[in-house]
Amino acid sequence: MLREVSFNAAGGELLALRGANGAGKTTLLRILAGALRPSLGEVTVGGAPVASVEARRITGFLSHQSLLHPTLTVMENLEFFATLFSLPRPRAAAVQALDQVNGGYLAGRRVGELSQGMKQKAALARCLLHQPRLLLLDEPIASLDRATVAEMRACLARLRDQGLTLILSSHQEEAFAGLTDGELTLERGRLLTPAHADSAAPAGGLRGPQADASTSGTRGSASVSAEHAQEPAPSEAMP
Repeated sequence: MLREVSFNAAGGELLALRGANGAGKTTLLRILAGALRPSLGEVTVGGAPVASVEARRITGFLSHQSLLHPTLTVMENLEFFATLFSLPRPRAAAVQALDQVNGGYLAGRRVGELSQGMKQKAALARCLLHQPRLLLLDEPIASLDRATVAEMRACLARLRDQGLTLILSSHQEEAFAGLTDGELTLERGRLLTPAHADSAAPAGGLRGPQADASTSGTRGSASVSAEHAQEPAPSEAMP
């Protein structure tokens, strides 16, 4: 349950989401991703309802599950998801996404044969297929070795510098030291610290990440206003 959570974020910013287990971090990320339906209030991204096609086109969500099929190669998986996104050139989109995570060498490897770090790279590439403007990451470096954490950090820094809005949760605060532009600290569903000291979002709801799908170099806007959350119907869940 989330209450009185208000914050602002802009394109080209990376916000760290902090809080103990059960504080509401995953709930907040899943609401922003459209994977949870708020039982009260309204959630919009880029002016569109968060579960709408328009909002999903500009949002990427890396959860605890890679969603990649273990018997298929990374390229086969990415082409499949690109087709689900109705992208006109699935292979080209897959190649571009792998390039963004420096994972081109993974293309012909079967997912089931990959290390945890390689799987995470492939999963991140899946999230980038449709070139989102808002990227949500739930514990993106969990169980990764030091070298892979450094690669993930460098990749997220590049995406931020390209103008993406990133919001990530992680218990390994030191891994992102010096990289984040602000922090959101949740305790029992309430926001203790805003993303920025001068944040002036109205209290009582969520005012969400800034993201613009039309032009990668510009700042756009999105807003979230919700309390509580419930699971969506199966047909409404994200692919």
